[in-house]
Amino acid sequence: MITFDALAPLTYAELHDLKVMIDERIRDMQQQGVVELKARFIEQANALGLTLDEVAGITRPRRGGKRRQLSADDVEATAADIDVQS
Repeated sequence: MITFDALAPLTYAELHDLKVMIDERIRDMQQQGVVELKARFIEQANALGLTLDEVAGITRPRRGGKRRQLSADDVEATAADIDVQS
């Protein structure tokens, strides 16, 4: 572990270079962690017989026409159905 006393004699330029190297190392470690986590997640999904899309709830787009836009009447009818069931 580096102590403050070890850093005290360094110049501003040396400290800046050290900080840049540390930041790069942190970024590399984070990226590697993401890759490892994704691989482990895929492995566990495969062990359960699932795909990553199935686990994430991603489905294929529907075939056929465009989705119907709800009108104000549809929203009111749905709200009325909810009130009746409550």
